[in-house]
Amino acid sequence: NSALDEYYTKMGDIERGDEATKDVESEVARQQRILQRQEKALEALKEPIFKNKTVGDLIYLHFGDLQSLFTKVIEQKRLGKSWEQIIANLEEGKKVSNRPDIFFSSLEPNNQVLHVAIENKTFSLNLRQSIQANADHYYMRSKKAEKKLKGAEMQLQETLTKIEEAKKQVTQERENQQPLIKSRKKEWFEKFRWFYSSDGLLVIGGRDSTSNEVLIKKHVEPQDIIFHAEIMGAPFVVIKSKGKPIPEQTINEAAQLAASYSRAWKEMLSTVNVYWVTPEQVSKTPPSGQFLKKGSFMISGSKNFVRGVSLRIAIGVKLNDKHIRVVGGPVEAISVQANTFVEVVPGDQKSSQLAKDIRHRLSTKVSEDFKRSITAIPIQEFQGFIPLGRGKMK
Repeated sequence: NSALDEYYTKMGDIERGDEATKDVESEVARQQRILQRQEKALEALKEPIFKNKTVGDLIYLHFGDLQSLFTKVIEQKRLGKSWEQIIANLEEGKKVSNRPDIFFSSLEPNNQVLHVAIENKTFSLNLRQSIQANADHYYMRSKKAEKKLKGAEMQLQETLTKIEEAKKQVTQERENQQPLIKSRKKEWFEKFRWFYSSDGLLVIGGRDSTSNEVLIKKHVEPQDIIFHAEIMGAPFVVIKSKGKPIPEQTINEAAQLAASYSRAWKEMLSTVNVYWVTPEQVSKTPPSGQFLKKGSFMISGSKNFVRGVSLRIAIGVKLNDKHIRVVGGPVEAISVQANTFVEVVPGDQKSSQLAKDIRHRLSTKVSEDFKRSITAIPIQEFQGFIPLGRGKMK
């Protein structure tokens, strides 16, 4: 029908919107991971900028002493002393605080590298280069790191821009989407068993002794009629007539609800008799010396029988005002109201598994768009329509 076609179209758009939103959210997450790496890299680049510039400054600050240390090492080597002797001489001078020996830290003869320590900072000097060239080397390293830092800062800013744009896109995608299944306010009668008959009349049944009591005492009006299966352990069922004549089709459907949710279902009977009476025939006053337990009532006068009522119900899903609702009740009523349904009869399968099977079966009878919506419905909504916790699909 047109309502369902419209729903399929909207749902397809929404699902595509969901996928688009997930893609954008995934991109946001990816960019945020990139941002974290860039921030770490940024911090790592700041250290060599400061460190190398500081070393260059220290070299110029102690230029004379370092030049003297350089000259001393090179001169002793020119005079034929071994590297071991040169190191020993420097260590000895350092012990007695001779300048420039006090700046000596260590020596790498093979690499011609002299390590010095000034103001709690240790750094290396290349003996093959001048003191000025060594200072320039550190300044150059600082400038290279600073250049990398600027590039990293630009990349980080680009990433931040991408994240902001992606977040705006996520917001836009969500604003463009409509909820797939809107929440709805439940009607007062949904705490009972209920359905709308083929003639459009509301039919309500008790779920247990308490709801039986509430149904008869609070929700029965003079023009309504009340049903009960001719078996111990059955709910009362009421047709809300709204003061209008009740068609035979509605009477038969209400009888089927009363029969299917009675103990006859548990005993796997195929049929059971059901009777109906008017409200004035139902009383909570027992005969003298007797007691009526909760949910039980006295019936007086003649009963109107619907004989050989078959035990079977339909469970389906119905699209109504852009809501999806699980519906259940007599097959004749549900078959014309639900967009798709299955028939359930007495059986041994537990309601928990049967409800899953019903949901799956219903999802296979519709388009791929509608399928996702059905599989998202909680199992309990289907399970609530299965009589006495057991059954099987026909």
